[in-house]
Amino acid sequence: MHVIFDIDGTLIRSTHVDDVCFAAAVDRVLGIAGIDTDWANYEHSTDDGLIVEIAQRSGGFDPSPQQIDDTKREFFDQLRRAVAARAQSPCAPVEGVAPMLDALRARAGWRVGISSGTSEEAARIKLAAAGLSLDGLPATFSHRCPRTEVPASRAAIIAATREKMRAPGDAAARAIYVGDGLWDLRAARELGIGFVGVRHDGDGSRLRAGGAQRIVRDYRDLGAFVAQLEEAAA
Repeated sequence: MHVIFDIDGTLIRSTHVDDVCFAAAVDRVLGIAGIDTDWANYEHSTDDGLIVEIAQRSGGFDPSPQQIDDTKREFFDQLRRAVAARAQSPCAPVEGVAPMLDALRARAGWRVGISSGTSEEAARIKLAAAGLSLDGLPATFSHRCPRTEVPASRAAIIAATREKMRAPGDAAARAIYVGDGLWDLRAARELGIGFVGVRHDGDGSRLRAGGAQRIVRDYRDLGAFVAQLEEAAA
């Protein structure tokens, strides 16, 4: 069994600081202020893809690779400053996440991986602020094709992690994606794998409306979560 997790809103609660810092970076580098931070309103769900889409929709231009990278670097700097400026971390682990990950990694025949629409450096900043380490787990983050500079889709990011997780003899291993957004649900459907949703700030209405059948609030009830995973993979 391959269980692949998103990060923001799934393993850590970081969406507010993420939204503020991303919007500030877009304003500072691309000169586009007041962007819509309801990411469900966008076609893309990755840092690279969102920068391109925002520039096209709100700025009327195609950002250069340099502008995309500069915006991401400013985003990282904004995150570092936001984390350093607060006595209490703006990022918190979802309840029960650390023991849940340990338990899944210890299960025979199960593997755990990470596929996130955020950039790797942003993920590391936010995870450290939440006191959570994912070192040693196969992971894929927001990136662009090195040849075409086209942003990788969420489905492509998940597929890349699945490939990293494969071991001899498990080519047919079942897979489940765990995420909090409609884009996560759509990507799982595109790949034909199972899906378990995590309520965004306690609200699962969008996921239910999108057709998600299995939604959890957190990971404190490990037995119930594992049952959800097994049902989603059936």
